[in-house]
Amino acid sequence: MMRDVAAFREVLEFPESPKVVCVDMPIGLPEHTPTGGRACEGEARAVLGPRKSSVFSVVGRKALACSAREDAHAVSVAGGGIGVGAQTWGLVTKLIEIDKVISKDLQMKIFEVHPELCFWAMNNRQPMAFGKKKPAGQSDRRATLSRSGVPTAFLDKVDHLPSGQDDFLDACAAAWAARRILNGVAERFLAILQRDSRGLDMAMWF
Repeated sequence: MMRDVAAFREVLEFPESPKVVCVDMPIGLPEHTPTGGRACEGEARAVLGPRKSSVFSVVGRKALACSAREDAHAVSVAGGGIGVGAQTWGLVTKLIEIDKVISKDLQMKIFEVHPELCFWAMNNRQPMAFGKKKPAGQSDRRATLSRSGVPTAFLDKVDHLPSGQDDFLDACAAAWAARRILNGVAERFLAILQRDSRGLDMAMWF
């Protein structure tokens, strides 16, 4: 079943009471973003080759408190972190929304994933050859999901959705990761725990 929600918190109120929720957004934030971002982001880039640009360095928690990108940039740099780019700043509203909801206890159910890392794992640990917005890239991702157990009948819904095909296929990759987590066979970058100042684990699961 697919549904739209107005806010991330609503996912926790689904009547199905999901045991695992995977989100394509950072969970666990540094106070100031170091060069290269969080360690999990660095590990993901190291294996993604031509797809590494899809992994952004998250905005640090101190910078998130700013109302304008220019101020966030200055706060981050003054704190010894990297600057805040316009593309990354575009994620701030969702970052704040999730950071307000998440807790150490909820991390037993809510997990950060990155679709390109999931596709890398599905694709025999090789980065996808084409970008996700290219027709060839979407075709490859669809075939990779099918080989990895996502039902063809479900993948066929990609042709009848108001969302972009790339967004739907990314969501399917997140669902693939959720099943692996539920079955106890998922992996993660970093392999070891790395916590932020609130005690949140900073990891990408696949």
